[in-house]
Amino acid sequence: MVTTNDEIGCKTNARMRSGRKIYSPWRLLTPRYNFFAVDEELRRMLESLHGEFAAVRQEMRGELAAMRQELHGELTAMRQEMKQEFAAVRQENAAAHVETRHEFNIVVERMDRGFDLLAEGTLNIDQKLDREASDIRGEMRRGFADTHDLIRFTWSQLS
Repeated sequence: MVTTNDEIGCKTNARMRSGRKIYSPWRLLTPRYNFFAVDEELRRMLESLHGEFAAVRQEMRGELAAMRQELHGELTAMRQEMKQEFAAVRQENAAAHVETRHEFNIVVERMDRGFDLLAEGTLNIDQKLDREASDIRGEMRRGFADTHDLIRFTWSQLS
């Protein structure tokens, strides 16, 4: 027994009963025969396909689970490798920091010695200039005293 959409009443018929005649794409897309009227062989084929799809679906789930586990393992290994590499880089950085600090301290010591020598040189020059200035003042005083004595002698001879 074949039943059409017209016999069981479809959406288009409901609209037609309301007084308006509307053709919708729904009528064109729906099957012409009712699902219950499909013969037994087609129904068995559909059930067989449903079973095959279920088997494929189950197989895909298993493969996806295996892939997920494999990916998880690879990511874990990659994380571990990155941690080890970062630890190695940190150790290298710490060693480089110690070496740089040592070199910096050597440069600072050299500069300290240089500044000490500069300060000593400046102090020596300052003392030398003080001695020179003192000697020059002494010579000038003697020269002034000699000049005064000469003027007094000359003045005493004139008087």
